[in-house]
Parts: sequence; C-alpha cells; structure tokens
Amino acid sequence: MDLHIMSYPDLTLQTLNTSLRRTNFPRWSPDGKNLAFTAVPDPISLESQIFIADSTTFEITQVTHIEGGMTNPGPLTWSPDSQRIVFAAPGQYRFIPANRDLYSIRTDGTDLVRLTTRSADETGPDWTPVD
Repeated sequence: MDLHIMSYPDLTLQTLNTSLRRTNFPRWSPDGKNLAFTAVPDPISLESQIFIADSTTFEITQVTHIEGGMTNPGPLTWSPDSQRIVFAAPGQYRFIPANRDLYSIRTDGTDLVRLTTRSADETGPDWTPVD
C-alpha cells in the first residue's frame, strides 16, 4: 500500500511506494525528519509492526520486530525530542480486543518498554511538552 505525502506550501504530492499492507496511523516527528506509521510486513499475516520513513530519502526502516506482530498497534505519538514513540498495543491478553497496554520504544528499535500492565484498555498516549 502506498503512503502519499504532500509538501507545503507548494502542494507537491510525493508517493511513497511500499510493499507493506494496511498502513495506518501516520504521524510526523516533531522535528519533521521522519514519518512513523504502522503496517503489515508479511503478506500472509494480519499483524502489524511500526515503521519510520525518512522525510528526505523516503527510506523505510522497520522499528519493531515483535515476534508474531501486534494486533492494531497505535495511535503512534512521538516524544518531544523525536527520540521515542509511545503506542497502545495488546498486552498479555493479546486476543482480547479491549485489553491494550501502553509501550514506548526508541526510534532505532531498541529499549522497548511496557508502560502499563492493567487488564483494562489503555489507549491515546501522549507526551508532556518540554520547555
């Protein structure tokens, strides 16, 4: 599936061709250098991973490598310094749709941290702005 990026103010449309399926939750980093999104990398699976596209080269890098993938991770939210992404994804009860926990990961794919472990659904993460 393709992602389409429109530049402003000239309104030039750039198409980012990918072999990925079900691209969702595109979100620009605060510094404007990267676009994070979720997608399904495996043509057989329905499970998603998180990817980043460089805004200059449009090179795509897979950030998460979670075995078995994640069911509908997102929405994605960048940290104010553009170094981490926080997102909601199924937790220990992964096949119960109403049980999503919050996770944080560095943009280089390291330091995946599970932030919550409740049996309730937790979504809509955000960061406190830095002064």
